[in-house]
Amino acid sequence: MAQHTETLNWDTLTSHFEYRPLDHTSTPRASNLYLRLAPNQTTDIYSFATEFAYKIAVDIKAERQKYPEKYQRPKEDDYLLDDATALKISPTVQRLHYQRKTEIRACTHHDDEDTRFSRDDGYSYYDSGRSFSDGFEFNCDCALPLRERKVHAFLRQYRQNGCYMFERVNGAATFNMNVTMALLVHGELDLVLRICSHPDVDYQYWREVQQCQCVGAEEGWDQLYRLALRAYLVLNIMRQFPKLRVPGPKRTTPYTETYRDTKLYQEIVYECTNLEAEVPGLSHYYFFGMTEKTSKTVFQRRNMAKMNGPGAHLLPPSFLNFLDRTPMSPQAIAFLGEYGFPYGHAPFEVFRDEFSESSLPHETEREEVCHLLRSTVLPEELVIQVMDEAGYNGRTRQLLVAHDPLAEENATILDHYLAECWRIMVQCSVFAHGLGEDIKWKQEVIWFLRHNIRGPEGQLLEYVGSEMS
Repeated sequence: MAQHTETLNWDTLTSHFEYRPLDHTSTPRASNLYLRLAPNQTTDIYSFATEFAYKIAVDIKAERQKYPEKYQRPKEDDYLLDDATALKISPTVQRLHYQRKTEIRACTHHDDEDTRFSRDDGYSYYDSGRSFSDGFEFNCDCALPLRERKVHAFLRQYRQNGCYMFERVNGAATFNMNVTMALLVHGELDLVLRICSHPDVDYQYWREVQQCQCVGAEEGWDQLYRLALRAYLVLNIMRQFPKLRVPGPKRTTPYTETYRDTKLYQEIVYECTNLEAEVPGLSHYYFFGMTEKTSKTVFQRRNMAKMNGPGAHLLPPSFLNFLDRTPMSPQAIAFLGEYGFPYGHAPFEVFRDEFSESSLPHETEREEVCHLLRSTVLPEELVIQVMDEAGYNGRTRQLLVAHDPLAEENATILDHYLAECWRIMVQCSVFAHGLGEDIKWKQEVIWFLRHNIRGPEGQLLEYVGSEMS
């Protein structure tokens, strides 16, 4: 599947962006890309969005032709997932259980199959005293129980819920929605299209889902393609600014900013690795090398002008050291109080320390440490224990050079990641079509650029409504 990175006219798009460092006179000050506000800006940026939408539409059509035009309606007791597929997606599904200990294996526990979803149409939004989790209890330690591989598990219905009631009301359906997203992440589109052929499937209601009206919509499958699109756009845009690709160890004095210090880059890393839903962010966790379930504690700062005042104890030492070297402007201080973390105001190392509990090792580093430990007289059980304690038996990062996707050594890995982002976007569109839905890619591209790259004084890209269809 072509991903069109090289054929899209990135130069036309980025010619309308300029980089301004933290010490620039723009207001609010931030290390970031800004619109140049050229006369032909709107025409060129909309032209890029149109070209993007056209090229992805070509791949969407080609992808859909790989699968049957029509599917026979599956029976509710049919197994949708065979053992091989269950094992393939189980490492991803395992992360949905949080604290519950599970095993990655092909489940054979038939005694759990009678625990099924209920079609209770008597549910009331205000009936908070009853549980509608569909008897969602696992009676085995398998990551993906046999019951959850049957068609009936994929037909659970979304129900509206009140505050703090999402898990009680939609816990079982949410688990299945994540299993479906795991199938998409692993490229099992044929199985997803098969279940979409059942008239009782309601995934169209799961496109944008929020736990309650007090929070953002982070539970739906739209997060799969939107995160992929945002990461794809940001990394390709940053590729067009070679002067910002200064290797981290070669930072000069005075302080040299790189693409990783920009508001645009830091925000996209946060969005991709700090999502409430588990599955949409998994591939991004691996790529960006951030710890799963990164710190969700935002900076609750008060009296930021006086760093020895209330709230100072909430600041990480690395941020205090940064402030000692680089006093912040009044605009930046106001920005902190309003938005939390100062994206584009602090170096990437400070951002990383705040939102990642630890550094992930690369596979080669894990192998070196394991070889070193086994070359000693330590027994194997102690080697495993040391590896566990040091964090070498868990997840590993993908990038050879940590936290620097645009480093030359990471070029091959970056290309593969961008291709995966493109594939997910394409297959999500095919999935959407199977539900009678549509993803308007031109609108998605314009919306992201309009809200994330503005003029020096916050000017928005002009909205041309007639061209957004």
